[in-house]
Amino acid sequence: ENRHVDHFTECATESCWYLYSGRINNFHYKFSILSARLASGISRLPIKQQHIQRTVMTKTLLFEPYTLKGLTFKNRIAMAPMCQYSAASDGLPQEWHRVHYASRAVGQVGLIIVEATAVEPRGRISNKDLGIWNDAAIKPFSDMLHLAKVHHCKIGIQIAHAGRKATIRDEAIVAPSAIPFNDEFQVPLELAASEIRAIVSAFGSAVRRAVT
Repeated sequence: ENRHVDHFTECATESCWYLYSGRINNFHYKFSILSARLASGISRLPIKQQHIQRTVMTKTLLFEPYTLKGLTFKNRIAMAPMCQYSAASDGLPQEWHRVHYASRAVGQVGLIIVEATAVEPRGRISNKDLGIWNDAAIKPFSDMLHLAKVHHCKIGIQIAHAGRKATIRDEAIVAPSAIPFNDEFQVPLELAASEIRAIVSAFGSAVRRAVT
């Protein structure tokens, strides 16, 4: 517990993004408990250390707005992309995703970055990865994130191609060279220059769909 408290104090003093133990629901409540515990321990410290600890606590900016190039986040708490491996075979989000992202927004995360989302089917890490390789994905993704946006949470997305690290079944994987990631991965097909250009174009198309 003390280790978590010390790490929390250190992070919270630096205008940084922080997600305490991956649990963001009731974050303010947890933070208040931690602050109270810290405060109760300050009185037992030498006078010089008391001053340092109180100064640290008063400089916390974690819950203050932050503006970056014209985009303002309501606080400095961000959720990194975390694969849920719960998508349908066509890469579309399911009820699990809708609950997953909406609940983090209700917990007052300022920025959510959607998990790795493939730009083509063979670019998935697994058969359960999200995908945004055609226009049919636009509405399901929009519906999934609507509930997060009503809580004034900003949304990003990690578009991806797993390349030689893909573990999809029943389909060949591809990479710039026919070299497996390691002995446990399948040997990928080597991409021709034109195929590489097509994947670059697929990334551009995925971005267009993500911002539609």
